[in-house]
Amino acid sequence: MRCGGIKKEFGIERKTEIIDVEKKKIDLITKVIEPYSCFITISKENYVKKLLKTTELENIKVKDNDYIIKGITTNNIGTLLVFTDKQNCYKILIDDLKRNTPSGDLGTYLPSIIQLEKDENIISVQVTEDYSGYLINIYENNLLSKIPLKSFETKQKLSKLKNSLSDDKLIQQFIIKDDIDLICISSLDKVLIVSTNQFTPKNTRNSNGQLLMKSKDNSVIKNVIKSENNNKYNFVDYNYYVGKRGTIGNYLRKGDSINE
Repeated sequence: MRCGGIKKEFGIERKTEIIDVEKKKIDLITKVIEPYSCFITISKENYVKKLLKTTELENIKVKDNDYIIKGITTNNIGTLLVFTDKQNCYKILIDDLKRNTPSGDLGTYLPSIIQLEKDENIISVQVTEDYSGYLINIYENNLLSKIPLKSFETKQKLSKLKNSLSDDKLIQQFIIKDDIDLICISSLDKVLIVSTNQFTPKNTRNSNGQLLMKSKDNSVIKNVIKSENNNKYNFVDYNYYVGKRGTIGNYLRKGDSINE
């Protein structure tokens, strides 16, 4: 009797499930992340702590000569975006960081958990919960790029994204949810206030950006203050400094001050 006849006569329906091996691999590495509020601190020497409650920065234990440069209230489901001077961005799930106490150990040393290239250095660390908003990059050549954070979101658990910054020297970087005013100070001590709504978002992560302040006698931008940090400036007439992007700005008037 042919095999086909045997199957026809004695065959029964399959009682077991055919497993898609590749799909099973994906399922096995997918884990449920517990959402809870946490406070992330980042030190100048690239130590990160995950605390369960907001803590005064001066109460955080650090190494000698190190200090806290950033403290952010966020969620355990979020992600650290670690940028380097080789234009790479390393992504670290906050859930993968161990919990710390303010006065306990020094925290997690970032270079120990990401594979930096030879002579590669961390220059900035940002935190995002859901990739909403924009990454603002300000470069020494007076350009500003406005990158949607969605450009850094990936379906796979990629830990390294290349070409994440322009080749120019980054002098400042931060995340905004909505458009804000920026108070820009040049090396000529001129001041220009511009809104980020004057800049076109670019999905290309290493976009050069658009001109923020006009250069004169090789002047460069030396500092940018977000308008919400109103303890860092005092202007009698705020609108005196408001202008279009790409202009040179005005000198400080008598009675006005900036605390850089």
